[in-house]
Amino acid sequence: MKDLLAKNPETTLSIADSFERVRPELLAMSKESLRPINLDIPTVVVTITGTLPEVMAMRPLIAATLGEAQAAHVDRLPMMVHAASQSHADYLIALQPTEVQSQSDALVGKREVLEADATALVRRGFIKAGELAGLRGSVGFNNQIFDVLQLVALLRKHWAAIEGRTGVTLAELDEAERAAQRFTEVLAAREKLASAVGAVADLRQRAYTMLLMTYEQVQRAIRYLRFLEDDVDDIVPSLWAGRRRSSARADSPVDAEPRVLGPAAPTPVTPAVTGPGAAPVTPVTPIAPGLPGASPFMR
Repeated sequence: MKDLLAKNPETTLSIADSFERVRPELLAMSKESLRPINLDIPTVVVTITGTLPEVMAMRPLIAATLGEAQAAHVDRLPMMVHAASQSHADYLIALQPTEVQSQSDALVGKREVLEADATALVRRGFIKAGELAGLRGSVGFNNQIFDVLQLVALLRKHWAAIEGRTGVTLAELDEAERAAQRFTEVLAAREKLASAVGAVADLRQRAYTMLLMTYEQVQRAIRYLRFLEDDVDDIVPSLWAGRRRSSARADSPVDAEPRVLGPAAPTPVTPAVTGPGAAPVTPVTPIAPGLPGASPFMR
């Protein structure tokens, strides 16, 4: 087994190297060729990884019987497993929650303190009521940011008159301003992340599709070579095992079990009566192949 792996460098690449090696090929795939991800990728990876020892051991027979082109799918299978693994890991990392909610909660708390003090100062006549008219409320991230900045600017503007008459300190105003700035940066990073997640998800779907296509090629080869031994499912099991499928999928022909129809029941034929007084024979219109009553031998 080790000798066989050494002869095929593609099978010994690291997960990250495998992914980078096939990235151009994945990006070149057409959108129309991509399959929906309706299988659990970690399960698929583990299942196919478990087949690799026996599949690699059959490579010489596949090459000798079906040619090197078919054997090349065997060589590529470990690399495609690695690519699917790496792309799925990248996708999970991209989905990690950001600090948006925690930053928002902290900023809303600062906004409430500043607004409460500013409202008290309005009631005491140190600030005009109209100066709070522009506040938008705490619903919405942008509203939270700009309300805090407006309140900070307002209290600084009147600081000479309100110093010592409010519980807010200049240090708190500085910290509130920094918190609003940090939250602005977090939101900007989130926008970039949303775009990045889309790209990572697309690459993940491409790697998943390529892995399934490669595995199906290997299944076809082994099904052909081991048909009489009836052990194909032991060597390269179906990825759909245990799943009910409403109809055969065009994009996974190897796993789909063909539906075998029995021959149509023959239409009874009444012998023609000849001679004087016989009724005329009514011509019979042939039945199209595939319809009830058609001959099973018509194509």
